[in-house]
Amino acid sequence: MKVIRYALFSLMGMLLINSADAGNISTSLKVSLTIVETCEVSTQGNLDFGSVVRSQPVAGARTDVSVQCSQNTPYQLAVTSDNNFELKSAASTASVAYVLYQDAGHTQIWGGSADKIHSRIATGMKENIPIHGAITSSTNVQATKYEDWVRVNVIY
Repeated sequence: MKVIRYALFSLMGMLLINSADAGNISTSLKVSLTIVETCEVSTQGNLDFGSVVRSQPVAGARTDVSVQCSQNTPYQLAVTSDNNFELKSAASTASVAYVLYQDAGHTQIWGGSADKIHSRIATGMKENIPIHGAITSSTNVQATKYEDWVRVNVIY
Protein backbone atom coordinates (compact mmCIF):
# COMPACT_ATOMS: atom_id res chain seq x y z
CA MET A 1 0.00 0.00 0.00
CA LYS A 2 2.88 2.30 0.79
CA VAL A 3 4.33 1.58 -2.61
CA ILE A 4 1.07 2.46 -4.36
CA ARG A 5 0.68 5.65 -2.31
CA TYR A 6 4.30 6.61 -3.09
CA ALA A 7 3.72 5.91 -6.77
CA LEU A 8 0.53 8.03 -6.78
CA PHE A 9 2.29 10.97 -5.11
CA SER A 10 5.18 10.68 -7.54
CA LEU A 11 2.77 10.56 -10.48
CA MET A 12 0.87 13.62 -9.18
CA GLY A 13 4.15 15.50 -8.71
CA MET A 14 5.20 14.77 -12.28
CA LEU A 15 1.81 15.91 -13.58
CA LEU A 16 2.14 19.18 -11.66
CA ILE A 17 5.63 19.78 -13.04
CA ASN A 18 4.53 18.96 -16.60
CA SER A 19 1.47 21.21 -16.31
CA ALA A 20 3.79 24.12 -15.51
CA ASP A 21 5.54 23.51 -18.84
CA ALA A 22 2.31 23.00 -20.78
CA GLY A 23 2.07 26.61 -22.17
CA ASN A 24 4.30 28.51 -24.57
CA ILE A 25 4.08 32.20 -25.38
CA SER A 26 6.34 34.44 -27.45
CA THR A 27 6.60 37.88 -29.00
CA SER A 28 8.56 39.39 -31.86
CA LEU A 29 10.67 42.49 -32.20
CA LYS A 30 12.11 44.19 -35.23
CA VAL A 31 15.82 44.85 -35.47
CA SER A 32 16.68 47.74 -37.79
CA LEU A 33 19.42 50.14 -38.77
CA THR A 34 19.08 53.24 -40.94
CA ILE A 35 22.19 54.36 -42.81
CA VAL A 36 22.29 58.08 -43.63
CA GLU A 37 24.64 60.23 -45.64
CA THR A 38 25.92 63.45 -44.15
CA CYS A 39 28.00 66.41 -45.26
CA GLU A 40 29.54 69.41 -43.55
CA VAL A 41 30.80 72.54 -45.28
CA SER A 42 32.81 75.50 -44.01
CA THR A 43 34.84 78.35 -45.46
CA GLN A 44 38.47 79.03 -44.69
CA GLY A 45 38.03 82.78 -44.84
CA ASN A 46 36.47 85.42 -47.02
CA LEU A 47 37.48 86.11 -50.60
CA ASP A 48 39.07 89.56 -50.31
CA PHE A 49 40.41 91.40 -53.35
CA GLY A 50 41.99 93.92 -50.98
CA SER A 51 42.31 97.64 -51.76
CA VAL A 52 43.04 99.03 -55.21
CA VAL A 53 43.55 102.51 -56.61
CA ARG A 54 40.60 103.56 -58.78
CA SER A 55 40.94 102.48 -62.44
CA GLN A 56 43.83 100.13 -61.66
CA PRO A 57 43.81 96.38 -62.32
CA VAL A 58 42.96 94.09 -59.43
CA ALA A 59 44.93 90.99 -58.59
CA GLY A 60 42.99 87.77 -58.32
CA ALA A 61 41.99 86.35 -54.96
CA ARG A 62 41.52 82.86 -53.56
CA THR A 63 39.91 81.09 -50.65
CA ASP A 64 39.06 77.47 -49.94
CA VAL A 65 35.87 75.73 -48.93
CA SER A 66 36.15 72.59 -46.82
CA VAL A 67 33.68 69.79 -47.48
CA GLN A 68 33.48 66.56 -45.53
CA CYS A 69 30.84 63.99 -46.44
CA SER A 70 30.47 60.39 -45.35
CA GLN A 71 32.56 58.08 -47.51
CA ASN A 72 31.22 57.28 -51.01
CA THR A 73 28.50 59.94 -50.76
CA PRO A 74 27.97 61.60 -54.14
CA TYR A 75 27.69 65.36 -53.75
CA GLN A 76 27.61 68.55 -55.78
CA LEU A 77 28.91 71.97 -54.85
CA ALA A 78 27.05 75.00 -56.20
CA VAL A 79 28.03 78.63 -55.66
CA THR A 80 25.44 81.40 -55.88
CA SER A 81 25.59 85.14 -55.28
CA ASP A 82 23.15 87.51 -53.59
CA ASN A 83 24.00 90.25 -56.14
CA ASN A 84 24.46 88.17 -59.29
CA PHE A 85 28.24 88.22 -58.88
CA GLU A 86 28.49 92.00 -58.60
CA LEU A 87 30.13 93.87 -55.74
CA LYS A 88 27.84 96.66 -54.54
CA SER A 89 27.87 99.44 -51.97
CA ALA A 90 25.16 101.34 -50.12
CA ALA A 91 27.21 104.50 -50.77
CA SER A 92 27.20 104.14 -54.58
CA THR A 93 24.89 103.14 -57.41
CA ALA A 94 27.86 101.61 -59.25
CA SER A 95 28.85 97.98 -59.08
CA VAL A 96 31.98 95.94 -59.83
CA ALA A 97 31.51 92.60 -61.59
CA TYR A 98 33.52 89.55 -60.67
CA VAL A 99 33.68 85.86 -61.56
CA LEU A 100 34.46 82.88 -59.33
CA TYR A 101 36.46 80.02 -60.82
CA GLN A 102 37.04 76.42 -59.80
CA ASP A 103 40.63 76.48 -61.05
CA ALA A 104 43.66 78.77 -60.99
CA GLY A 105 43.67 78.92 -64.81
CA HIS A 106 40.22 80.56 -64.73
CA THR A 107 38.67 78.07 -67.16
CA GLN A 108 35.90 76.54 -65.00
CA ILE A 109 33.37 79.02 -63.62
CA TRP A 110 31.55 78.43 -60.33
CA GLY A 111 27.82 78.95 -60.32
CA GLY A 112 24.43 77.50 -59.58
CA SER A 113 23.53 76.15 -63.02
CA ALA A 114 24.20 72.53 -63.98
CA ASP A 115 27.26 73.33 -66.12
CA LYS A 116 28.89 75.30 -63.28
CA ILE A 117 28.44 72.77 -60.46
CA HIS A 118 31.33 70.76 -59.04
CA SER A 119 30.42 67.03 -58.70
CA ARG A 120 32.41 64.55 -56.60
CA ILE A 121 32.26 61.29 -54.67
CA ALA A 122 33.29 61.87 -51.05
CA THR A 123 36.36 60.18 -49.60
CA GLY A 124 35.13 60.55 -46.03
CA MET A 125 38.00 62.95 -45.33
CA LYS A 126 37.90 66.75 -45.31
CA GLU A 127 38.44 68.04 -48.84
CA ASN A 128 39.64 71.60 -49.50
CA ILE A 129 38.10 72.97 -52.67
CA PRO A 130 39.52 76.24 -54.06
CA ILE A 131 37.49 79.26 -55.10
CA HIS A 132 39.45 81.69 -57.28
CA GLY A 133 38.09 85.17 -57.96
CA ALA A 134 38.73 87.72 -60.70
CA ILE A 135 37.36 91.24 -61.19
CA THR A 136 35.86 91.46 -64.68
CA SER A 137 34.73 95.08 -64.89
CA SER A 138 36.25 98.51 -64.49
CA THR A 139 37.27 99.77 -61.07
CA ASN A 140 36.71 103.36 -62.21
CA VAL A 141 33.84 103.79 -59.76
CA GLN A 142 33.23 105.78 -56.58
CA ALA A 143 35.86 105.12 -53.91
CA THR A 144 34.13 103.04 -51.23
CA LYS A 145 33.92 99.43 -50.10
CA TYR A 146 31.98 97.07 -52.41
CA GLU A 147 30.68 93.72 -51.19
CA ASP A 148 28.59 90.72 -52.09
CA TRP A 149 27.52 87.59 -50.22
CA VAL A 150 28.17 84.22 -51.82
CA ARG A 151 26.40 81.04 -50.78
CA VAL A 152 28.16 77.68 -51.11
CA ASN A 153 25.58 74.88 -51.29
CA VAL A 154 26.40 71.21 -50.89
CA ILE A 155 23.76 68.99 -52.48
CA TYR A 156 23.93 65.32 -51.49
